[in-house]
Amino acid sequence: MGLKREDFIVLDEGEPQSTVEFDVDHQELDLILVLDVSSSMTPSLNLVKAQARAAFSSLNFRDRVGVVIFDNLPYLVMEPTWDWQAVETAIREINVKGRGTEPIHHARREVPGMKLAPAPDVA
Repeated sequence: MGLKREDFIVLDEGEPQSTVEFDVDHQELDLILVLDVSSSMTPSLNLVKAQARAAFSSLNFRDRVGVVIFDNLPYLVMEPTWDWQAVETAIREINVKGRGTEPIHHARREVPGMKLAPAPDVA
């Protein structure tokens, strides 16, 4: 992000104060991309998938990315991973199919604290 000491103003009771110490440190991030793949997204899904892949350019190499898709229920496509290429492949394979989704070959597992539906059947 390139933030510098000069980008901040510290106020105490409305009066500017000098900054004694300033440090920029990148914390690791787990990003979960949640994509709507309901049939209403058919016209926009390719754009959404392209934007999801473009989001990687803002990440640090230590960040992990996972993918959850949903139509009427959420499905875990990929748990957070450092393998961004695998995530990009998974995103490319997501398609809308009727009211549900066309399941991709990736395993879906429960996300802690989130109730996930079983993968939809392929028609």
